[in-house]
Amino acid sequence: MLIGNKWKIEADPMNIILYKKITRRPKNKPPHDDWKVMGYHSNVKDALHDIVEIGIKESQLTDLRTVEAKIKELHDLVNTLHPL
Repeated sequence: MLIGNKWKIEADPMNIILYKKITRRPKNKPPHDDWKVMGYHSNVKDALHDIVEIGIKESQLTDLRTVEAKIKELHDLVNTLHPL
């Protein structure tokens, strides 16, 4: 299941797996997108919560308004799939 343009969730028999799209830039080759595992979860709700947490930590949040705006943006993205 794709979430926005840079996240996806898949499942195997044991886990819910959270992936983030990354762009690899190998030497002497064109850049290409790939999926990096960001976490293994027991349920979808925890995986969606992880998207918010990772998004906050990866952002360069400099003041409270920026933090609030980023949290709202990420919660809105998650809530489109799983209203809390």
